[in-house]
Amino acid sequence: MKLSEDIQIDLPDSKKDLGDRNRREVVQHAQAFVYLCIDNASEPLTEEILKQAHAILMKDIVTREDGDSVSPGEYRKTYITAGGAVFPPPEAVPKRMKALCKDINEKVALEKDPYVLAARLAYRFCIIHPFDDGNGRMSRLLLNWVLLRSVESFPCTLGYGCLRNPRQKYLQSIQEDNQSPQHRGGYLATLLLESMRGQWHNWRAVVEEFIKEED
Repeated sequence: MKLSEDIQIDLPDSKKDLGDRNRREVVQHAQAFVYLCIDNASEPLTEEILKQAHAILMKDIVTREDGDSVSPGEYRKTYITAGGAVFPPPEAVPKRMKALCKDINEKVALEKDPYVLAARLAYRFCIIHPFDDGNGRMSRLLLNWVLLRSVESFPCTLGYGCLRNPRQKYLQSIQEDNQSPQHRGGYLATLLLESMRGQWHNWRAVVEEFIKEED
């Protein structure tokens, strides 16, 4: 049994309550993280792994918050927009995802900077937007899939240390990269490094406090 199968969720029968949905999303995000970033941390990235991670992430979530339908673990079959951005037509998604997996697997062994590769993978996934919903969460899981393959890194929460509107900061970095294609995820990479710095400062503060208590 894989570790992702050990994370259980116990919810009331009603799936319509927003609190239940929020709780389900948190737990299933943890399950998807374990599946992708721990159970498959050393595996090549494949479309099958991505679809299964999305199926775990979106299990029993059959509609988006705007009412549109969701097909967990399946590429979208409709056109989709978000934040004013227009994404590739559904018929182009399989080809682009196949190319993305091939390209990233080739670069994983060659890229010396895991932060650059993580940001580029997350950004490229976002601009394909292969699923009906959950694309932002999946892109951040992929970011951590890259980081956890590196002995020099650890999981990152994008926007960590941003005292206000971390989600808006993330969306803004994606939008800025869209407006400046030559950066290829550069703004997202900057946010990643800022977030890692915030986590490092927090970790150091915890260690220093522990040392004081031991003294």
